[in-house]
Amino acid sequence: MRFVFLVLVFAASAFAAPFKFTVLHTNDLHSHVEGNGPDAFLASPEKQKWVRGHYARLTALIAQLRKEKSALNEPLLVVDAGDFFSGTLFHALTPSASPASPEMEFFAVNGYDAIALGNHEFDAGVSGLLRIVDKARAHGLGSKLLASNLKSAKYAGLLPVSLVKELDSDGRRLRVGILGFLGVDAARVSGNNRGDVAFAGYDDTKGKDNFSELAELAKTLAAELRAKEKVDVVLALIHGGDGEDTNLVKVAGVDLVISGHTHDLYEVPKKEGGKLVAQAGSYGRYLGRLELEFDKGQVTLRSNLPTHVAIDDKIAFDPEMLRRIEGYKKELDGPLAATGFHYASPIVDLKKTIPHVTEPNAELGVFVTSLVRQELNRRVTEPVDLYFTSMGVIREPLSTVEGQPTPHQFSDIFRVLPLGFGPQGEIGGPVRSVYLAKADVWKMMNFLEIYRHFSSSFCPAYSDSLKYRVRSWGVPFVNRIAELTLHGKSYSQWPELIHVATNEFVSGFFDKLPALSKGMVKLVARDKHGQPISTFHTPKVPPEPALFAEGLKKSN
Repeated sequence: MRFVFLVLVFAASAFAAPFKFTVLHTNDLHSHVEGNGPDAFLASPEKQKWVRGHYARLTALIAQLRKEKSALNEPLLVVDAGDFFSGTLFHALTPSASPASPEMEFFAVNGYDAIALGNHEFDAGVSGLLRIVDKARAHGLGSKLLASNLKSAKYAGLLPVSLVKELDSDGRRLRVGILGFLGVDAARVSGNNRGDVAFAGYDDTKGKDNFSELAELAKTLAAELRAKEKVDVVLALIHGGDGEDTNLVKVAGVDLVISGHTHDLYEVPKKEGGKLVAQAGSYGRYLGRLELEFDKGQVTLRSNLPTHVAIDDKIAFDPEMLRRIEGYKKELDGPLAATGFHYASPIVDLKKTIPHVTEPNAELGVFVTSLVRQELNRRVTEPVDLYFTSMGVIREPLSTVEGQPTPHQFSDIFRVLPLGFGPQGEIGGPVRSVYLAKADVWKMMNFLEIYRHFSSSFCPAYSDSLKYRVRSWGVPFVNRIAELTLHGKSYSQWPELIHVATNEFVSGFFDKLPALSKGMVKLVARDKHGQPISTFHTPKVPPEPALFAEGLKKSN
């Protein structure tokens, strides 16, 4: 009898032991199929160390970790926190009629369990998102692409709100409920591409944040997962970085948060009330790895292993994924026709690094917009006075390797200005131009100077035809913008109409300005005679990244 009692005690204590599992996570992959270049270096084993990330390296590492965990009978979850799409030439394929979908095939090959939507999943418009959803379903991912705070009745049922994954370890089971949210700032910056697809947490009509709405929804959904699905753990994915993710993990019923959007690498997961928040950088340069255990209703880290792995040349390429990538490149010949370049067209031996910083008069912003304006004015009959964009649309720096001249091909240059599609799905953002009253240019500049503090994505970049200084102590719309000149002339000497140009992505926000500015700013688009017009002019020129590449070639 005593023996039976001891056996029962041992069995009970064994079952009461913490349940061990691991979560691998990515975010902001942005279609970086070949990682971060220079892409030409991939052909040289000696130079591959300068390329970080890469689908084939990530695939090899995930397969290795899956094998290791399987040998230990330890379950594994693999998740992504959004913005898997848009950022390289490869992103032309998924929203097109091509059967290829690099992003969805990567998720399918690597057995991802859940994927959240990010703002850039809308870069090809609502029709592009629907094509993404179709290809997700074609690859068996339809139930894994989550939109927990989608609130447009028209799109109800398009994507699941949640899913449940049951983990098994030696006969013991842990039920994990997973939610996936588009964050507040992500909803704000995707407003011109989302059409009538709305999300809880952001009021598109008023241009107003409402995180409490998102948090209340998360609380309700977590409670439903526990009550109806009997889950033990609720994991929330959110495409919203520091601030949004740490507030979400405070929500009752949420045990763990994986985030994205801000491209931050959390060297160590953040903690709120003992609960963990993790983010793994961007572009696939890191794979997040959380060695976890569930015990007494709480999820905690259980090892001293680093919570992320650098994806570099220490990781061998998966050969099958390399083969797939070569196939994608062949598929790109059609979409690239409008640019006048091929994937590997040599552009420039870059002699100087120009970093990406989100601040006024940033060198990279001035350099990029000035070259685009220069090439644009070679092709139009009515010269553009000012070309502008935002630092959020300029996606990457121009970088040399060890300060030495570094070859950049078109695939590298495209990553600097990747956003936008032509009317027929052509790759590369079309250029839009319009005339504005000089007073409207002044109002626009003042608004952007304020709004960049609310969302760094809106930090402006102007061509070198415009000069100005920001007074940190100045009053907005009074004297914050100082020493303002255009073509060397002070504001009082400007003509009444200014010919401005930008890319399609930025021009889409003109109609949003009244809501974003609470009615303070409304710009009137005009023709060269000063008459109001309803649409921007689209000059017959190559797309924005091709203009930039042409300018760089001439500067070599």
